[in-house]
Amino acid sequence: MSPNETPDEVAPKYESAFKGFHIRTQEHSPIDAKRIEIADELRAAADELLATSASLEELEETRKMINQAVTRLQSRPHSHEYTGPAEGSLAPMNSFLDRSPIIG
Repeated sequence: MSPNETPDEVAPKYESAFKGFHIRTQEHSPIDAKRIEIADELRAAADELLATSASLEELEETRKMINQAVTRLQSRPHSHEYTGPAEGSLAPMNSFLDRSPIIG
């Protein structure tokens, strides 16, 4: 605020309509916490893939490493058990859906 302005002349401050939307009502399980870490690394890998000037050989080696990780996960049991709503439109306003298409 400048010396010539009064408090009434200061631009209004707006509060986000989404304030608190992603506040969780419970802690992540250790497995979900690890999934979140992996998802963070996958997003970083996607960013790097778009920006890299790596050679064809380096990209092939990276592809093999990623394929190995995918194969490892595919070989384990799978489930579709959800805790909380599985559909976003059915969730309460303060619910954060961990099972989004991009995970988080």
